Amino acid sequence: MLKRFLLIIPLALLTSSCTPVEHLPSDEVLSRSAKANQNMKSSEFDLNAQYGFEILNILNIDGELYLEGTLQQSGEQIHFVIDNTSKIIQGDEPMDVQFNGEVITGQSTDTMIRIYDIKTNPLYPLFTSEKVEKLRGQWWRLPSDETQSQDKMLTPDTQMIRTQSEVVNVIADLGFDFVGKRRMYHYQTAVDPEKLNSYLTELSKRSPNEINFEEITDLVKMLDAKGEIWIDAQTFRMHKIKWSFAQISLSEAVTASLSFTMIFSEYNQAKPIDIPVDAIPLTQEYILKQYELNDLNILPRTLPTDQEDAIIERILNGA
Repeated sequence: MLKRFLLIIPLALLTSSCTPVEHLPSDEVLSRSAKANQNMKSSEFDLNAQYGFEILNILNIDGELYLEGTLQQSGEQIHFVIDNTSKIIQGDEPMDVQFNGEVITGQSTDTMIRIYDIKTNPLYPLFTSEKVEKLRGQWWRLPSDETQSQDKMLTPDTQMIRTQSEVVNVIADLGFDFVGKRRMYHYQTAVDPEKLNSYLTELSKRSPNEINFEEITDLVKMLDAKGEIWIDAQTFRMHKIKWSFAQISLSEAVTASLSFTMIFSEYNQAKPIDIPVDAIPLTQEYILKQYELNDLNILPRTLPTDQEDAIIERILNGA
């Protein structure tokens, strides 16, 4: 009896491990994922990105960015630690820049930043260790009129998760992948302009900001974008997204490239975000006083005046 029992156990395990798992059509998976992601109130995330900018063949910026953070209130509050390294090249004078810090932002709070460290090589006069020390460790509140639109467009939120399942077409079904013990649907994707237009129409009804449909649609059409997504086969929640954009034309003067991988975890179980109550407004007047400057115009230039003026004019005209 005991021998028979011992034989049954491995046989049962072998049988269960060989039982095929239903592989749903991609349209069904995306539909279920869209519904699952709509119910997300909070999440933790990790993001790795590589980026590049070229301005009039004069100035080149290449960098790598790492974010680790939390989304709360369906993305209305966002907190992340940032680690950014970049190389700025102008002529034969490259400069390495490293920035580490924390950011809290979102629709329901002002943007606040805490600087851990800023380093440049060669040393940039504005970022000597003595001057950085005056900013390090303290939470700073950025002026809302300067950050209301720009930074909040660039930070991750739940809309980013929703768009992955609502505005893409599956180019190739790459089968199942495993992340730990979790089975994932793995797809190669591309943005569908018609789905994007429908999504933006829906979004515009709930957004206080005006959305330029034509501009966004035209941008998507000219992007050389390659994407991949990983969707949990049990919960249908988005687990991982990966995109690569080559040569994005931001204006006549500026081209850019971007690739990033983002992983989501702790759905609806993310730790709360503590909003600092002692944040100090980081105003131009404060900077001038702390850095003992009379005017921001005397700060060191990275380019000759005529080249900087030409770049600014071209960017404005291109915009």
